[in-house]
Amino acid sequence: MEQAAIYELLAEKLGDGALGWHDEGVEPFALIAADRIAEAAAFLREDERLDFDLLMCLSGIDWDGLDEAGK
Repeated sequence: MEQAAIYELLAEKLGDGALGWHDEGVEPFALIAADRIAEAAAFLREDERLDFDLLMCLSGIDWDGLDEAGK
C-alpha cells in the first residue's frame, strides 16, 4: 500500500486528529495531533489492511513560536 493511502486511512479513523500529509523531500511524513498518537499507533497495528508491528520514528518539538529573526 502506498504511503499516501495509509495516511488516508488514518485520516478516516482520526478525523481532525490527522493534521496533514507531507510527501515532498526525502522522507514523507504525517502530522498527527499529540493527543491522538496512541490511537493512531493502535490503529496502524490492529487494522488488518496494515498490520504495522514496529514504530521506527516518533518525533516531536516543544516550540513556542518564531524568534526575532522570524525562524
